[in-house]
Amino acid sequence: MKCAWFFSDNADYIAKVKANNKADLTTLGMIASKAAYSGGEEWLNECVSYIDANHDYVESYIKANIPMIKMVKPQGTYLTWLDISAVANKINAKQLAAEASKTQAASMKPLTPEQMVERHFVKAAKVHMNAGSSYGYGGANHMRMNIATSRKTLELALNNLATALRTT
Repeated sequence: MKCAWFFSDNADYIAKVKANNKADLTTLGMIASKAAYSGGEEWLNECVSYIDANHDYVESYIKANIPMIKMVKPQGTYLTWLDISAVANKINAKQLAAEASKTQAASMKPLTPEQMVERHFVKAAKVHMNAGSSYGYGGANHMRMNIATSRKTLELALNNLATALRTT
């Protein structure tokens, strides 16, 4: 909770806050932490239920509308790991990565097929996810999708992905 922000045009208030603000500790961070530990259980339970329902929504949506993408519902996270192997094959991501790597500086790491899928999704679907290969061994042919958002935003992203893949 070191990342709390505050704003005030009251110089006296700012001076009081600064007096108690340490590099590894913030006043608002302390207040936020105390509030979370003393009264955040209901919010946390609602948040966990909402994210779990988002996982269920993504899982059923993908099975029904984007069979080219595979997923297994994770536990204990707001991130979904998507297998995009079929998408990579469909857009010829391996060849695209090799060609794109030729045009960049020699000191840069070669681009991966997942990065080509990432770029494709940004351009064609206006959805940005993280390439699995950026997370190390085992990430090849996968994308990481953050689903800690509103159902409306999640539905828009999935609809965009489905539409983009139908027209690819």
